[in-house]
Amino acid sequence: MVLTTMQTVLAVASGGLVGYSLGLVGGGGSILAVPLLVHGGIISSAAGRWTGWLLLAGIVLFSGSLYLLAITGARMLGAVTPFGGVSFIAAWVTLAVCAFLSRRS
Repeated sequence: MVLTTMQTVLAVASGGLVGYSLGLVGGGGSILAVPLLVHGGIISSAAGRWTGWLLLAGIVLFSGSLYLLAITGARMLGAVTPFGGVSFIAAWVTLAVCAFLSRRS
């Protein structure tokens, strides 16, 4: 099957919009919620800083490596992606533990 130029442009645009939307909800939406949790007293400002930096690292490493992999085709970038996933997990664990501990005290 051969795609026309218009079909290729539409496919890339729709894929990019879906990827951007999922990235916003998964990483960006979370990074926007952290200051609200700090302001509401649910987590401390130190926990908010740690969570925010871990989420930012996850966005850059996970999403950034996948975007670059898709654009350039450089397979070595695939080795960076799991570090971003671990950073996301660490951010969520930090957030959950700090929120739990602040509720107990």
